Amino acid sequence: MVNFAKQHGSTPTLKKFYAASAKRIVTIWGPPVNDYSCRVWSGLVRDFYIPRMQAILEEKKTGKKFDLAAFEQNWVDNAEISKIKPFENPVETAARLVNEAITEQLPSL
Repeated sequence: MVNFAKQHGSTPTLKKFYAASAKRIVTIWGPPVNDYSCRVWSGLVRDFYIPRMQAILEEKKTGKKFDLAAFEQNWVDNAEISKIKPFENPVETAARLVNEAITEQLPSL
């Protein structure tokens, strides 16, 4: 999603603007409407939702104030997303994971 948006920019500034806009539309939308679309697209759980929840829980645990708006805005403004290595054979991997889950659920005989 972010790379697709960046491809349409003709300058570095426009690329960054398009990337931030793409990230904003699937996450914060800006106050007061946060998480309106709450999408689970590639990288959002890993790069946005998990770190945000960890920071919120840390605030609850320690009492140290977490600036949610600043975190969200910083994430939107940072045009990069973390890199992942795709599965070489996603169908095989999915089948293996399903079989492992089924095996773990079955009672021992």
